[in-house]
Amino acid sequence: MIIDARERERAITSKANVAVTAGAGTGKTTLLVARILHQVLEKEVDIRNILALTFTEKAASEMRLRIEEELGKSRHPRAADAIKGLD
Repeated sequence: MIIDARERERAITSKANVAVTAGAGTGKTTLLVARILHQVLEKEVDIRNILALTFTEKAASEMRLRIEEELGKSRHPRAADAIKGLD
């Protein structure tokens, strides 16, 4: 069980903006990808209206790749349109 599971779930589903800070390997990218997917697929936010900042191009590329992969696996009706809006 993840010790901070409650906080992670709150960060994913919160209506407010979220800033995530933590050390390397703690799941920041996984959490942010889950939040973006929740906003796009469940809350019907246009993916083009989401801003996700990272400190490196490598981290940004990794996040974009994970989002695209998860949307590609999704059977949600909004997933295909979200993939088109990624860039």
